[in-house]
Amino acid sequence: MHFKRKIVCSVVTAMVLTSCVTNDKYKAAECIDCGLNQNSAPTPTTGTPNPNPTPTVEVSIDFKKSSEKVTWGKKDKDEEVQGMVLSSQNVLVYSKWNNRLIVVDPQTQTISNDRLFLDVTGDRFSSGEIPLVDSTTGASEQILTKVLVNDSGTKVFSMLQKYADNSKTKGIGIYSDSIANGIPSAKFSRRNTSDTTYFEYPNITDIALSHDNTKVIVCGNDRKIHIFDVDTLNSPSTISTGKKMRSLSFSANDKYIFAGSGGLSGLIRIYDAESRLSVSEVKTQETPLSVVELVEAKKMIAIFNSKNGSGGNKVRIYDISDITNPTLDKLLVINGNAKSIAISPNGKLFAIAATGKQVNLFSTGGKDTPKLITLGENISGVGFTSDTKLIVSNGTAIEYFDITVK
Repeated sequence: MHFKRKIVCSVVTAMVLTSCVTNDKYKAAECIDCGLNQNSAPTPTTGTPNPNPTPTVEVSIDFKKSSEKVTWGKKDKDEEVQGMVLSSQNVLVYSKWNNRLIVVDPQTQTISNDRLFLDVTGDRFSSGEIPLVDSTTGASEQILTKVLVNDSGTKVFSMLQKYADNSKTKGIGIYSDSIANGIPSAKFSRRNTSDTTYFEYPNITDIALSHDNTKVIVCGNDRKIHIFDVDTLNSPSTISTGKKMRSLSFSANDKYIFAGSGGLSGLIRIYDAESRLSVSEVKTQETPLSVVELVEAKKMIAIFNSKNGSGGNKVRIYDISDITNPTLDKLLVINGNAKSIAISPNGKLFAIAATGKQVNLFSTGGKDTPKLITLGENISGVGFTSDTKLIVSNGTAIEYFDITVK
């Protein structure tokens, strides 16, 4: 039998597992064996407060819901939207349990593609093959947790994980295909390791795409960051991190890789993407769920999981004018727990999708308290289609908001 199993886990940005797996149990703290790589890491800092922090400016933000809206129906009652990703050509919304991809044309606000990722009963495979899949890889669900798309909107990368108490984890990892095909339905252990569109990584925790669309990076429980050319997913170069990294992103110029590790020894480490050497490190003592660069201001925005699990996640903004010595610029507290973050093209706004059916909207040069957008359904993703247009995926819909800053 092939059953859907729901396991509560902490996810972000695009829904990344922030927990280790020990004896087939998921826990929030990192395993005690996740030690530092003493050979490559520079002397860490603690994110010492900047002696000249950015002054708070009384900037007000307001929003107005647009008439633009795209809706769709669930394939079954268990389907849950995981996140949203934007390219210059389209908007992609992806869900788990069905592992479904919905492609929306942002110009016409219409659905241009709707495909099940793992349609084992009606697409390439018959229902009779389900026992074969389970006998090969262990009874489980193979769950889509993150999707990337290149800027032209022609190629997609998917990240799949597998949840099962007795999981044999072959066949889980990252996949790529043209957006016309959706994502290949064959995502079980029958995939060949010589396949350049697939990389087997049983304990994957995050993936990221470079801004020039030439590199894909992936991290997980093997204490390495794997770096791929977009067309050769089976031939990575690696960075040995010495820790189980939980989140990854490229700097805006693609020269650096930001990597976050959780648990009591949580940290943010910055690597030179070409030399693969660590250039700086900030000790955090909390789990960095997402780290992104605010390029115009030479800032790094990091979202952290709150220690006590209540009161909302923390957001720390670091000055990275000197990339070798990040300094803490300000600390923000958001309402709810973060799922994903988006920055406006001009860098003046950033929005955080959070639990509590709300978006926390900030001006990068304004108040330390967010403007809240509260909706009637759970919010899974946010993005900016322009400097003043915010797009939000909530429930089975995409809604648009016009933003004003005064």
